[in-house]
Amino acid sequence: MATVFNLKSKVSEALQLSKLMAQNTFGNDFFVMIKIKVDGEPTMSSLKKFKDFLEKERLRYVSSFSSKMGIMNISIYSY
Repeated sequence: MATVFNLKSKVSEALQLSKLMAQNTFGNDFFVMIKIKVDGEPTMSSLKKFKDFLEKERLRYVSSFSSKMGIMNISIYSY
């Protein structure tokens, strides 16, 4: 159970440091999934900061983008 707490806290820290606002956040014992509204270049810069933080913390992630809705889904996994 400690893994979930640590993973969620790391994702929250990454969101705060990158100044991103997640629309939805949920997870279980293995991953945390977030949805972020992408609305231009400032969001893209923040997403780069977010990605850099995840890589520094050695967290794996998978992302997908819906251009029709302007939403990025990111799933974050711990090792």
